[in-house]
Amino acid sequence: MTPARKRRRWPSRWSRRLRKWAAWAGTALVLVAGALVAATENPWVWLVVLLLASGALAAAGMWAVRAARALRTRWVLARTDMRRIDTMSGVEFEHLVAELMRDSGYRRVTLVGQAGDGGVDIRAATPDGRPCIVQCKRLKRPVQPNDVRAFLGVLASSHRGYTGIFVASNGFTEQATKEAASEMTLVDRTALAFWLTDKHPPELLAGPP
Repeated sequence: MTPARKRRRWPSRWSRRLRKWAAWAGTALVLVAGALVAATENPWVWLVVLLLASGALAAAGMWAVRAARALRTRWVLARTDMRRIDTMSGVEFEHLVAELMRDSGYRRVTLVGQAGDGGVDIRAATPDGRPCIVQCKRLKRPVQPNDVRAFLGVLASSHRGYTGIFVASNGFTEQATKEAASEMTLVDRTALAFWLTDKHPPELLAGPP
């Protein structure tokens, strides 16, 4: 039985500090602008200054959010033992993905990978009840477009109406990502690290009509 993994939490102190600094800066800006408007006979000049400063503050805030997200991604990747995954066999990797799915609320998770399976390694029901199939690739290279096309063929034939999820330990080439388009959910190395560390499952595409 696989031992339970401790959940590592993102150190949120930097996010809290960024929000606090932004709040203080915004408050100070409003107070200073208000004082200037009250102290001058031509408030329109200071209103323009206020608008420009507000725009600059908003741009700085968006930059801070992007920087915080990038920092969080680096933190997760640095603290997730992806080397353990890189040494797994294909079957061990399938079992790991199945375990993650069960922990994330997927139901009736069944390992079905075998010769002639058409690329289907796991069958399950999503947390909202949709049937889904999963292909798992534990490779030393990114998944190629032909692998994605083959799985799309399975979704269009023997598993029509299923939600498709493709999990790859080393991600996908740019062309493979384009091939998938909006037809299936791709879980690359970064998304897998978040799933392992935060127990944050990938966001699924909308189900077929």
